[in-house]
Amino acid sequence: MKLSDKSVVGQEIEISQLRCKAGEKMYRQEEPVTQMVGSLIAKGNEAVRQLRGPARNCAHFRIPAAIQTSKGTLLAAFDARYLREGDLCSDIDVAIVRSIDGGRSWTRPAVAMDAGAGDANGCGDPCMVEDADGRIWIQALTTHFKGGTALKVSKTGHNPKNTGQWNMTSSSNEGKSWSKKLINPTKTIKNPAWNLFLAGPGHGITLKDGTIVFPAQAWTNGSDPRSQSTICYSKDAGKTWKMGKGVPHATSESQVVELRNGSIMINCRNERRSGKRAVYVTKDMGETWVAHETNLNTLNEPTCQASLISIDSKKYGKLLLFSNPNNPKASARNTMTIKFSKNEGKTWSKGYICDARETAGYSNLMLMDDETLGVVYESAIQSSARKDNFWGMNFLRIPLKTILKAK
Repeated sequence: MKLSDKSVVGQEIEISQLRCKAGEKMYRQEEPVTQMVGSLIAKGNEAVRQLRGPARNCAHFRIPAAIQTSKGTLLAAFDARYLREGDLCSDIDVAIVRSIDGGRSWTRPAVAMDAGAGDANGCGDPCMVEDADGRIWIQALTTHFKGGTALKVSKTGHNPKNTGQWNMTSSSNEGKSWSKKLINPTKTIKNPAWNLFLAGPGHGITLKDGTIVFPAQAWTNGSDPRSQSTICYSKDAGKTWKMGKGVPHATSESQVVELRNGSIMINCRNERRSGKRAVYVTKDMGETWVAHETNLNTLNEPTCQASLISIDSKKYGKLLLFSNPNNPKASARNTMTIKFSKNEGKTWSKGYICDARETAGYSNLMLMDDETLGVVYESAIQSSARKDNFWGMNFLRIPLKTILKAK
């Protein structure tokens, strides 16, 4: 099916009378299927503009990080995985796209962070935040070695030749250009006993007092728990950085929000694979964590990244919004769903399904205006060049009223 040129982002289409024949048996979809029209902001085999030299074709795009700046620009960063779908260590850059018309059109992918050429130099799993001065930060895990997946081959200590680095770049012009000199506080914030630590991925937050907070995760081979979620933060506009302590559970990719009383809630991927999200709260910047009442018992968790944001809408009030593949089965990454909470995460709605298809599962929410939510998420895009799927990035504009109706 091909959409009309008159189709617009945010419009809903309904497909009915679907039929499929397999062998001698005919299958029918009795109920109409509704899908919202979105933008494909990056697709497999697309060229990525480089910091130097000609553009490069990229096989896969994964791991979204997205924000709307205080001036209204939409920014989405993600891994440009040039040769294969797999994680670092590999030939990966952090690419960025921009929209200045509310997500109706986007620039083509361009490199924002480049760790060097080849499999021995890569950066990925971006996490993005805007600070109180309007400066945009991107954190990404950087590797300068190869030999397998970074989670398995990264070593203890601080040596960039054998352990992953916490690198950051920044932009002071709404993401049009990015600092080529990367900030690397690894030696001051990484516990040398850890094998690896990195942010989110997804987005960070700026607290009411101006503190910049990245969700983070630390990995230690041979320990239990092997991975723990935490926070990395700066109280002096990015000059110095500190790490919190890990939550008392096997967790990894996380997102954070500031609650009304000033405490921080962290919502985590559960590496115990029990089918529910891990949720903790801290009042002392991650020195201590207290299990939230929904910890390990409420939000479905297919062992995947998720997105969490706090909004204050003049029309709809204060809400938490959460997105992930709404499935408790490990690695069952389908049914991308957005839920809301009116009581700071104590209870959640049933959820609005924005895409029922199988995806890689990662997503990032952002409030676009008082009545509109934006979501960037991974989707499988079939390529005509090859028979397998190429991971791409989708964007949807969704009215908040649509999400609130799905109680």
